[in-house]
Amino acid sequence: MFEKVTRPKILKNLSRYKIDVIREYQNGLYKHPRYGTIKKLPYILPKIDNHFKNTKNILSGIRTGFLNSNYKNIKPHVYFNHLNSSQAMCINFFYPLIKNNLLNHVLSRIKINEPINHSEVKFEKDSNIENTGRKTNFDFYIKTKNNTNIYFEIKYTERSFGSAKNDIPHTRKFHADYLPKLNLVSHINKDYHSKDKFFKNYQIMRNILNIDVNSYVVIIYLKENEKLRIKCEEVKNEIILGPLTSHFLYIDWHDMFDWVYSNIQNHTVLVKYYDDFHDKYLAY
Repeated sequence: MFEKVTRPKILKNLSRYKIDVIREYQNGLYKHPRYGTIKKLPYILPKIDNHFKNTKNILSGIRTGFLNSNYKNIKPHVYFNHLNSSQAMCINFFYPLIKNNLLNHVLSRIKINEPINHSEVKFEKDSNIENTGRKTNFDFYIKTKNNTNIYFEIKYTERSFGSAKNDIPHTRKFHADYLPKLNLVSHINKDYHSKDKFFKNYQIMRNILNIDVNSYVVIIYLKENEKLRIKCEEVKNEIILGPLTSHFLYIDWHDMFDWVYSNIQNHTVLVKYYDDFHDKYLAY
């Protein structure tokens, strides 16, 4: 249903938003990463020669503030100019809460009621579990003054969690970084310590290796995405063991949005801003 019904509805709504709100009438180009085919698509902004490829994917209510802040110093994803970019969605959702010191409403939804260490709030947070090669990267990160780590993985129209090729570079990294870590932790089912299962579940396995007594992983996704929901249920019920099961959470975007929105009703400007966010991302 997600692939055939929900995802097309989302892309249609984003295409409408691009014309009606952004007032951009030119369609951006999409080059298929595997086949190299190029086509114009209505939910893609034309690329502009700047750091973020097209800053119009950042909502107008925060665009200037974000681009003048230190939070802009991140590496944009290759498809940042696509209106369904989950990186852009992440920035658009969390940055106003950072700016207004209201991230506590996000934490209250996941029942963590600790003061936030605002100097340690980051977009594109690298993990500390790897010693070689490319590190695991989380879309958003909050650290509390009690030294609790909350890692957020943001999904929007992505069809699934990423897998990895069973090739020499990935095998080397598995033996150098991940297998030693797997052998040290007790919260991951040993059936998932095998290289084949690890590669099949590559992204989510790397994510949950960051879980410990002081660390949580939170997936924000669309509940209509059955494939992601089923995988999250598998992680919760089969892969993670013991009390740390509660440190893996998966939350629907509508749920998180409604929770935050209900807690900002006395902030008139923010209410208007999140109306725009909803119109762009969730009004499909």
